[in-house]
Amino acid sequence: MGGDADDTVAELFGLDALILAQPRRPILRSHHGPKMHLSAADGTVLGHLHERGTYAYRMQDLGGRPLLHIRLISGAAFGRPLFHLADGRDRPIGEVQSRGRMLRAGLLQVRTEGGTLHLTRNALAGRVWLVQDDAHDRLGRVTASTVRSFDGLQQYAVELDRRAGAEQRRSIVAAVVCLQVVRRWVGGSEASP
Repeated sequence: MGGDADDTVAELFGLDALILAQPRRPILRSHHGPKMHLSAADGTVLGHLHERGTYAYRMQDLGGRPLLHIRLISGAAFGRPLFHLADGRDRPIGEVQSRGRMLRAGLLQVRTEGGTLHLTRNALAGRVWLVQDDAHDRLGRVTASTVRSFDGLQQYAVELDRRAGAEQRRSIVAAVVCLQVVRRWVGGSEASP
């Protein structure tokens, strides 16, 4: 699984713009497919996010190769959520933590071997989060929107600066998944703001 998986990671997360979106689903039936799609800016689907247990997720490419594992390890009730990040082979690559309580997703810190990234909401009820490193250099922007208003399906447009490396990009995408978990999925709050 060596080089191919690494090449896929570099290719997918090397794009300057990605979209993470909840798929449209039947209204009156249960949905058993992916939790989210990873797409290029033109809408071409590149991969899927699948639930692998209680607040545990795996992102994989279209060939089914795992690219990223995300697991909520604490804070599911009312604490500060902490997520564990691992690569496609389940080797640790970092952590994501909210500085506030569960439903106050104004700031997420992404800690990796390469340093800390910060996803900061630009306004109290804003739909935009800025991504900065420890030196306050802006490495990206995440814009949330609603795909289908009556059931609150979410989409996140992720714009990445060219200075962000492949691992930073993968960590930013992981943080966006964590943002979705905190904002929408913890406690079954699928349609909450």
